[in-house]
Amino acid sequence: MQVKDLTKQVEVSSPIYTNTTLGMLEYKGTSVIDKASGRELGFSEDSFGNFLKYLTIPAKFLYKLPSPLQTEVINHMLGKWEDSPAIISTYGDEFWNLYNDKTMMISNKRMAEVVTDVFDGEAKISKASFIEGMVLNIQTSEVSTAVKPGDITNGGIRLYAPLGKNPYVSAYMERLVCSNGMVTTNEWDALSIRGRTVDEVIKEMEYLARKVLTTDIPAYLDNWKQMQEIKSSNPEQLIHRLVREAGVNEKIESVIIDRANALESNSYYDVVNLITSLQHEEGVSESQLFRLQALGGNAVRDLGGHRCNNCQHSLA
Repeated sequence: MQVKDLTKQVEVSSPIYTNTTLGMLEYKGTSVIDKASGRELGFSEDSFGNFLKYLTIPAKFLYKLPSPLQTEVINHMLGKWEDSPAIISTYGDEFWNLYNDKTMMISNKRMAEVVTDVFDGEAKISKASFIEGMVLNIQTSEVSTAVKPGDITNGGIRLYAPLGKNPYVSAYMERLVCSNGMVTTNEWDALSIRGRTVDEVIKEMEYLARKVLTTDIPAYLDNWKQMQEIKSSNPEQLIHRLVREAGVNEKIESVIIDRANALESNSYYDVVNLITSLQHEEGVSESQLFRLQALGGNAVRDLGGHRCNNCQHSLA
């Protein structure tokens, strides 16, 4: 998807958020009735978990009960807090989540406006999620470097804006020949939402996005090119240190180590490319995928870090 397609995609893919009270909901065994609209909303496994969590009903406890008693327990909790205001999230005829009525709701449409203001329409969106807020990885050829002839890495941003939580604007890079994405994380990526209006948060997100693209990304891309010349005396040990520091699990680490013999060279550039290539493996969880991307981006930020030549342990 390209940035020019984002607004339309948001319109057809984003949930609808509606103010309600818990007393306006009635559980029917496999669905919930929204009494205000008369709609019957179905559950997925995830959304039913969201529903129970909001009602403070332990799932393990509930599943031990017979179905009629499950229904009774859930409706009892809805009735107990019948006057409690909430925000219900739905997509078509599917329930997704409940939120406290004080939750800051930055609409996906407003977020899309930021992206279309910052990027040209041809910029590529490599990842897009609209379920609980917005998550986008965006890369553009307007900020890029050719590390080798024909081996281009584009710069961009990762926009992470979950509902009710502090949003992030981080540097994002993607190597085009393999679509390996890298996210550089910094403590200043996060925006505080406490005591602020939606307009104030949106304005700061746009400012940070422009800063990342014009200041941070060019410096990171220069580092990325330099990493060709930084060599490791022990690539396998470097891989071990990098993945341990990033919290990547041992199963993924084993696969990376097994593939180290195929490295073109012992440069940090090649080592990081090998590690980040695992983000495309089947079965890699979303959290591990992000850890792999952050490993790559933070290695680029720090030029691999100051390390012992023998054990590759960080000396920082």
